[in-house]
Amino acid sequence: MLACCFFLFAVRGFSEESQLIRIDFPTGTRDQSGIIHSICQDYLGYIWIGQSNGLYRFDGYEYKKVPSISESAFGISNNSISCLFEDSDSLFWIGTKGGGLNLYDRKHDRFSFFTSDSQNPRQKIYNDIISIYEDPYKNLWVGTDGGGLYRLNKTDLSLVQVTDSENQAETSREKVLSIYRGSKDEMYIGTWENGLKKINLQSGKWTTMFPDLKRFPLNSRRNVWSITDLGNQKLLLGTFGEGALLFDIRTKQIQNIKEVNARNVFCGQSDKEGTLFLGTEAGLEIIKNGERKHEGSPTEIRAIHFDRNGHLWVGQQQNLWALKKIQPFFVVSKAGSGRDCSTLFIDHQATMWAAFPGKMVQLNENGQLMNSYRLPEKVRVNMISKWNDQILVLATSEGFLFFDKKKGQLSELTNETDQFREFVRGNALFIIELADSSKWMSTLGVLLGKTEGKDKYISEESLPGFSMSHYVFSAIQNSDGSFWLGTFGGGLNHIGSNLKFLKNFKQNFSSRESLSNNFVECLIFDNAHRLWAGTHDGLNLMTDSAAGTFKTYTVKDGLPNNEINPTCSLSAKIAEKSLKNAVISG
Repeated sequence: MLACCFFLFAVRGFSEESQLIRIDFPTGTRDQSGIIHSICQDYLGYIWIGQSNGLYRFDGYEYKKVPSISESAFGISNNSISCLFEDSDSLFWIGTKGGGLNLYDRKHDRFSFFTSDSQNPRQKIYNDIISIYEDPYKNLWVGTDGGGLYRLNKTDLSLVQVTDSENQAETSREKVLSIYRGSKDEMYIGTWENGLKKINLQSGKWTTMFPDLKRFPLNSRRNVWSITDLGNQKLLLGTFGEGALLFDIRTKQIQNIKEVNARNVFCGQSDKEGTLFLGTEAGLEIIKNGERKHEGSPTEIRAIHFDRNGHLWVGQQQNLWALKKIQPFFVVSKAGSGRDCSTLFIDHQATMWAAFPGKMVQLNENGQLMNSYRLPEKVRVNMISKWNDQILVLATSEGFLFFDKKKGQLSELTNETDQFREFVRGNALFIIELADSSKWMSTLGVLLGKTEGKDKYISEESLPGFSMSHYVFSAIQNSDGSFWLGTFGGGLNHIGSNLKFLKNFKQNFSSRESLSNNFVECLIFDNAHRLWAGTHDGLNLMTDSAAGTFKTYTVKDGLPNNEINPTCSLSAKIAEKSLKNAVISG
């Protein structure tokens, strides 16, 4: 058995760095004639899509259109959706173009309206909403397209227009495209034509951050569509005309981000690694480590949104797609030397057991070392499995050993036959407990099946047709109770539930549809109940058990190595292949 690297919990993907894969979503019942202006995931996992011609909820399979008030008594105020926002109290807000602000009542599946026509004067607001923002102090702010800035009190759902006392008339008509608050006393708003403005919340004074704006053309930093906090007192400004700008809050200096190619940047996001994702008039620009790349077709993107799993949702003109973030395939444990680990086992208490030369270690589910136990010096552990709730069984070069978890030491079994005691002294490679609690144990030339309290010793001599070579390497049980056994050189055997031989499958050099190699180290059924076999020459999918045919996948098909062994997590590889068909992470 090859030594395995000490890895924990396979996730997805194969690279050392996280990757992004693009997934386009079917149109379903969503009208694609409208431009996507906003995307938001709510606390239940639904993806909400705000278009210029309607509001849609996506559950990963299909779209549900939210009717307008003209279509239903419980609908939204207007079909032209400009912004979506779920606040820290899980209140879901919808900004419309012409229909004011809407609050979704999940319990009754209906909406409350805040418009210029609201009967309550404390709930009146300009009807063209363009931005919604919650600051670190849980205050909700609403920017309008020509009606200035409002602060919303969530206690009584009242609205107050926030204006500059020195220039009230102008600021009450401001077009507030974006909002940001980084401190108790100051906040910034991005406006149309008047650039970036700072509001002193103590004095109420508004300050234009670019006092020389008049020398800039209309399509420039005059129009700040988005504000993204990059940390360290740095703000990324998405502008209509000058691309992406970096603003230093401390020095009030501004500079161009030279890596950004687009002149019109509508929205921006930054992930934990500092990668920038910018929605522009020419598609999605990704800036990582000073390098730029594009995703999607070169058409306008006005909405991007990170969901809770770190996947980026993108609204490109009429189309919805997502960049799913694929994390590294392996997480390396710091609990021991990875190169010397020979096998791993996770018991029913979610405790991991790892074997090293001369010792076995116990780790918790996070890979942290709990205990270390000494083993005989010459013993090499090939496999670990459960014997019962208290005892682990170790298949080793010195035979089968039995380890008492409570006592933390090797122990002897009682009430076993002399034949069994002789068997467990042999050079052991394989031990597994299957779903029906039967145990399969392999030594040189002999296989023991312990089923329903009975011992059945199987060898090539005792079971005609059975091909074993030296060892059985792997076993899996079928839904009909029969067993599949992979061997070290003897191919794949199918054994009935009554332990009678059914069929042997071996490599046939004259056929491309035979088993690709007679060394079969791991077996698994996928969700479609197809049998997969990991061999020393690729991954085999059984296509017809009656005909004995297989389809083989090798390095040329994307496998990292043709030699598939149990340390490679066969099930994770199959799951990774099906990832391309995933729809949504909730």
